[in-house]
Amino acid sequence: MSSKAARKRKRQERRRDEMSILERAGGIMRRYFSLRTLVLLGVAAAAVVGAFLLIQLLEGSAQSATIVDPVRNERTEGLGVSPSVYQLAPNFEAHDLDGNMFRLSDFQGKGVILNFWATWCTSCRAEIPALQRVFDERKDEGLEVIGVGWGERSVGTARSYMEDLDATFLVAMDPTGGVGDAYRVLGLPLTLAIDRDGVIQEVVNGELTYKAFDQFAQLVLGEVEEIDDIGPVGDVTTQEDSVQ
Repeated sequence: MSSKAARKRKRQERRRDEMSILERAGGIMRRYFSLRTLVLLGVAAAAVVGAFLLIQLLEGSAQSATIVDPVRNERTEGLGVSPSVYQLAPNFEAHDLDGNMFRLSDFQGKGVILNFWATWCTSCRAEIPALQRVFDERKDEGLEVIGVGWGERSVGTARSYMEDLDATFLVAMDPTGGVGDAYRVLGLPLTLAIDRDGVIQEVVNGELTYKAFDQFAQLVLGEVEEIDDIGPVGDVTTQEDSVQ
């Protein structure tokens, strides 16, 4: 073989070796970038899912509320659990507008005004400013106001509703109406006065005034043992009424 042919063969062999190295390197790079792409896609997907869940939590569907076992003390040991006067208020677990879970029993030791409302209820909208006023005046004395959004499924809608009314008291979302069922809600608004031991002292169905809410506060804080006969100033509203 001539020296020229030998040099040509060596160049061809070297070229094959170079191509083989490049192909192996290319395979490694393709696998690297494929893996990197998968990782980035995974991170992006996780971010999208996380954002979706956050939106669902803050603006989307509310999480269900449930009835849980009552918390008793020596003064309530013999009482039944019922949405009736002088009975232990049904305990429930719900989420607020920020997705934080709480129980009614968390507030034993405080006086509680429990108010059932809905965005379609005109009487609820009319009375909430008075309820908020009493809460502002009495919260430092141990008063807690809990507004239960009966059948309200959208956290965003409930948040906007409360913001429009400048309401800052605690809201419990009850999208499936389970808490309302336990309290025998048939029409709105429904308001209960619950004392520091968790015992119901008063129940009124219908729109209330500032004076009535203030009497509720006096009762649950133990300032008085009984209050004047409170009657609603507005009609009880059902969901059927709201669409007529």
